Amino acid sequence: MVQDTTLTMSKQNLKETSPSIDIEDVLAYLKSNPDSAVQYPHLLEHLQLSDNQNPGVTSLIERQIVMLREKLDRMRVQTDELIASARENESIQDRVFNLALEVMSETSMDDLLSTLYSCLQDRFAVDFISLRVPLDLVKNEGLDEFNKRYLKDENFQLALGRIGKKSARCNQRFPDPLLAFFFEDAAENIGSAALLPLSLSFGDTDSVGLLALGANSADRFDANLGTHHLEQIGKIAIAGMSRILASHY
Repeated sequence: MVQDTTLTMSKQNLKETSPSIDIEDVLAYLKSNPDSAVQYPHLLEHLQLSDNQNPGVTSLIERQIVMLREKLDRMRVQTDELIASARENESIQDRVFNLALEVMSETSMDDLLSTLYSCLQDRFAVDFISLRVPLDLVKNEGLDEFNKRYLKDENFQLALGRIGKKSARCNQRFPDPLLAFFFEDAAENIGSAALLPLSLSFGDTDSVGLLALGANSADRFDANLGTHHLEQIGKIAIAGMSRILASHY
C-alpha cells in the first residue's frame, strides 16, 4: 500500500515537473520537417481533420488539395487584377501620347488650350479645367488664363503651397476659396481636384502657372491616387505652351 502511494506521488511529481508543450513549437517543427508523416507513419493513426460541412474524417491529401485549390483561386484573382491594371495603364499611356501629338501640333495659344481642354474632358474624364498663369501675353488673344495679377492672389499662393515640391497634388478637401479661385461658379460641384504646377521657361522669362482639374466624383482625384500620368500631362502642357510663348516674346 505504501509502495502504491509512493508510485502515485512520483507520477504526480513527474507530471508537475514536465515541461509544457507549446503548440507553436510543434507547428514550427512540422513546417521544418514536412516529411514527418513519412518518417513516423504511425502518427497518421492519431491524426484527424474534420470537415465542418461534411462531418467525418478527411485525409491529409484531400485537405492539402483543398488548400492548394484555394491558393490557386487567389492567385488567379490577383493575376486577373494585374492584367486589368496593365491594360488600363496601356490605354492611358496611349491617350497621353495622342494628347502630346495634338497639343504639339497647335500653333496658337488659343488653339492649344482648346485642344488641351477638350482632350482632358473627353479622354480623361475631367469635368472641369482651369488654368492660371501669372503672365501678361504680348498677344493676349482674349485669354483670361494669363494675367500677371494672379501672382499676387492669395489663393494662387495657397495653391502653390499645397503642391509644395510635388509634380501634382490630388485631394477631396481643397479649401472652398481655392476652388472658387479656379472654378468660380462651378466650385460647389467639385468633389475632388488635382493641381499641376507648370514651370514655363522661354527666352529670359520663367513663370510658374497652375493647371487645375476638377471632377464631380470624390473618387476621381482621390488623395491616394498615383500622379504619374498627371505629371506627364503637365509636362505636355509645359512643352506646348513654352513653345508658343517663345514665339510671342
